[in-house]
Amino acid sequence: MTLADSRIDELRRRLERDPGSRLFAQLAEEYRKAGDHADAIRVARTGLAQHPSYPSARLTLGRALLDSGDPGGARAELEATLRDAPDNILASRFLGQALEVLGELGPALAQFQKTLKMAPGDRQLESQIVSLQTRLGAPQPAPVAPPAQPAPAPEPGRQAPAAVARSEVTAPMPRPTVPIHGAGAQGSWGRQTAGPPPLPTTATGPAEVP
Repeated sequence: MTLADSRIDELRRRLERDPGSRLFAQLAEEYRKAGDHADAIRVARTGLAQHPSYPSARLTLGRALLDSGDPGGARAELEATLRDAPDNILASRFLGQALEVLGELGPALAQFQKTLKMAPGDRQLESQIVSLQTRLGAPQPAPVAPPAQPAPAPEPGRQAPAAVARSEVTAPMPRPTVPIHGAGAQGSWGRQTAGPPPLPTTATGPAEVP
């Protein structure tokens, strides 16, 4: 016999000795944990007939109905639980699951969002909300692009590459100068293109040209 079985037997004997005890809620929960949903539902309903305002027992009944494949019955019990205990996080969460199984995705999303306000940071709830938003076609926030990085400033005393390229293209090229011989030149440098050198002369006259 397992520990769970021993616990169930003990609670069952105690409840038989005192049928009006609230121990029925513990016994129903033990049945539910063991996967015996039929006995969990039976014990919970019998006890709630005597103690209708017992939120934890009604929560157990709602969960057992949901686990057994009766989301409609679970919804009724979980809504009743929340009327008596509006801040019951588990009842709110499982009500959202029951609504989702029933195909009421909009109300299920609203219920999960309400539950998340009571349990901020719950990763499972956040995942369920994102999944429902995707199924409902709700727009997702667009990713934020990182800010553009400014171009690095040139080092002091160094011209930017683009400016250097432009200056190399547009700067005028200096024209070479050559010396000009003759009487008007006086041995100075001019900016005219020199002609052929003068013919040599002798004391008696110009040299003969062959």
